[in-house]
Amino acid sequence: MTSTNETPSSNSTEAVNCPHCGAVVQYQRGATSLVCHYCGQAIAVPNAARAANIEPALREMLTVMDVTPTVLDTPQSRRSSAGCVVLVVGFVVFMVLVTVVLPIVLTNQALSSIPELPAAMKDMVTTAADIKREPTRRPPTAAPSPTPTPAFADVALQFGAKGMGPGQFTDAHLSGIDGKGRVYVGEYVGGRIQVFDAEGKFLNQFFVGNKKTDLLGFAVDRQGVLYVADGGDITRYDGNTGKSLGTIKYSGGPGFGELALAPDGSLYAMWYERRNGVFTSVEGAREDLVHFDANGKVIKVLPGVISSMTESVELDNALAIDGRGNVYIAASFESTIFKFDAGGKFITRLGSSGEGSSQFTAVGALAVDGQGRIFMVESSDISVFKPDGSRLGKIGVKGAARCLLFDDAGALWVTTDDGVVKYHINQN
Repeated sequence: MTSTNETPSSNSTEAVNCPHCGAVVQYQRGATSLVCHYCGQAIAVPNAARAANIEPALREMLTVMDVTPTVLDTPQSRRSSAGCVVLVVGFVVFMVLVTVVLPIVLTNQALSSIPELPAAMKDMVTTAADIKREPTRRPPTAAPSPTPTPAFADVALQFGAKGMGPGQFTDAHLSGIDGKGRVYVGEYVGGRIQVFDAEGKFLNQFFVGNKKTDLLGFAVDRQGVLYVADGGDITRYDGNTGKSLGTIKYSGGPGFGELALAPDGSLYAMWYERRNGVFTSVEGAREDLVHFDANGKVIKVLPGVISSMTESVELDNALAIDGRGNVYIAASFESTIFKFDAGGKFITRLGSSGEGSSQFTAVGALAVDGQGRIFMVESSDISVFKPDGSRLGKIGVKGAARCLLFDDAGALWVTTDDGVVKYHINQN
């Protein structure tokens, strides 16, 4: 690297050979950084050129400080003033060396010691005199918002309240939907049945049995014919007028409880030899599954459908039928769901008593959707299980859920203590 020999001055122009491409680069004397205009590379400024600015700067600083002595002009004062001037000048020179010259020298040494740096990186390096130090500022980062877990089902419609008036319930327990979407709700005691349209508007009501009648089973076919297990028999009613259409005869006599209609219009019913009293064995307390055709004729009877396999008494069994005609029986004493095909052949049992992923704390009303998923009242809420019985989700219910059923569109209708709720199922 070479430079010209012009007389030094703060305004004179000098030149230096670029160490990268050899081109001559001119610069003002006293410059603190150089860049070659031919190759674009950073060039270290010669130390001599940097030092040229120190002397004028020092003179200016001394002038501003005004160090002219103001005491009497005696030999002693002259010696004292001279000492003060020397001390001040020495301090100023020291500060200039520390704050200006030393950083420049160190920076040049650092640059010369890293010749292996790529050219692009050297372009990014500036002298210490050009760096304005500022604290690192990072933009504030907002904490990520937690993604809410979507609900398994959303409420699409809700109607009903506690009371005795139209559209009110004293103990809503059972329900059904006909082919026109009309909803029928039966109260457990007293035999009152109310009829609503698909939007929950009250249409009609009628009574079956008497004030002491318990509705133990309830089902509605697509034509609006109601099947009601009241007083142990199964009686059919016209859903428009409430008129009785006759009782289904059975050789075993009264004793029917839970009812469920299959897609082909046939009827499944639980019949009990005895449901009241003290039981010490299964003797005299048998539960049968009876299958009737659409005209009320017996197709098949499965005696002791649950107790024959468990050897324990079963007196409370919910029923559900899926789209293929498979029958599901929730046995409350066993805390298990038993599955049979349409012909009554046993297929499998799902769950057991417990709190595991495939266990039940309690079993209640059942419904099976178009995907084969099982919806079951467990305590007062609704638990959802895969076809294999593993737990899938839960639907919280205000009040206590009593009856479950699906309509043609796949919506879930739930009868609670004091009303009816329609749910849209979100997860497929």
